[in-house]
Amino acid sequence: MTEADIQRKLRNLFADNSYHLYNQYIIKEGWESDYFSVTRAGLIVECEVKISRSDFFADFKKPKHRYYQALVAGKSHVVDDLGRWDYAGDIICSFQKGVLNMKGSNWGYRRGPIGRWTPVHEFYQADIRHEKVQLRAPCHSIRIRQFDEMHLPHRFMFAVPKGLIRMDEVPPYAGLIEVDEAETLVTRRGPVLHKRKNPPHLWKTILDKYYFKHSQLITNP
Repeated sequence: MTEADIQRKLRNLFADNSYHLYNQYIIKEGWESDYFSVTRAGLIVECEVKISRSDFFADFKKPKHRYYQALVAGKSHVVDDLGRWDYAGDIICSFQKGVLNMKGSNWGYRRGPIGRWTPVHEFYQADIRHEKVQLRAPCHSIRIRQFDEMHLPHRFMFAVPKGLIRMDEVPPYAGLIEVDEAETLVTRRGPVLHKRKNPPHLWKTILDKYYFKHSQLITNP
């Protein structure tokens, strides 16, 4: 069973929903939804289609699962760690550093005051140049993502071939849909992750996706 086979099954399962989109980036950049649907009541349903166990477990590396965990915990935001970088603003220290520029040197011997010869290391054509050094405050960069500003799914479900995944392997914030040739079974619906209304720009995003797909069908029949 292929991903497209399961997507067709999902389309039939959610036939009463108003919108259906496949393999689209709707929620945010880098967040691809295998199946994205909106019910007539305006609830967003996202389904992640998996056809192998390795693909299922690899999915938990995606940041989206942190968002879902935060939603069911009642949080209003998540903090994305962007790593350490050098702050390009205020200078915390500035100084001149002297650098010896030696073009050559020579070893030799010199007779000392009591008649002994001692080795001497002599420099020639040496000068000192100065470099200006500025130290800037290092910082740790983060991004706070407010859930109110995102059109996050109200319900998230995995859709897999029947028997591929055990129920105890599905996280509490997710549902499970099992598919075979004979039937499409909602094994667990999963919880409603939040009750926020969709922001107005969601409808423009959906319209843009449909418009782009329509243009492709017209220009590339």
